[in-house]
Amino acid sequence: MARDPFTPAFGVSPPLLVGRDYLIAQFASSLADDRGPSARATIYTGSRGIGKTVMLNVVERVAREHGWLVISETAYAGFVGRLTNIALPGLLANHGYSDTTASTQTFGDQFKLASDHLRSLHSGVLITLDELNDAQVDELREFGAALYQAFSDNEAVAFVGAGLPKPVNLMLTDPTLANFQQADLHVLGPVTSMMPSEH
Repeated sequence: MARDPFTPAFGVSPPLLVGRDYLIAQFASSLADDRGPSARATIYTGSRGIGKTVMLNVVERVAREHGWLVISETAYAGFVGRLTNIALPGLLANHGYSDTTASTQTFGDQFKLASDHLRSLHSGVLITLDELNDAQVDELREFGAALYQAFSDNEAVAFVGAGLPKPVNLMLTDPTLANFQQADLHVLGPVTSMMPSEH
């Protein structure tokens, strides 16, 4: 018996994402636009099992198809340190940049270094963050500030996050995390064969 393509499967991408083509096309278009439209900062929210992680998987694939590099993280405690000391230096080392001062640099420094280097390679970097929550306020503040600066400098960067409605709403109403309020927010409903309802 064929598997129902609309059945949630622990973040595994289903064979069909009917009804979410608009969101996927919007993100793909943002990567091709040097003006860095707002879709380069996107947050997906919705109930558990609705397909948030699946959407992260899809945008990561789309970014790679556009020649961008991808860092996938989960917003658990220590995620900024993992990005600063492991993910970004590793990405740079794998693409021709040798950096021996990672431990003395902030996340913002590393993020700018990576985006500048990748721009010289005609590429960009997408960071996805799953399980967004309001518990990691300090780390999210640091991450958001670096992201805001990168967008202000028109760097080739993108961010897509995902989380449950309550923590995402608390995060977006926290005045110390105001940088995330500029992200496109999409509330995901069930995948159907109808046109997308989330805009």
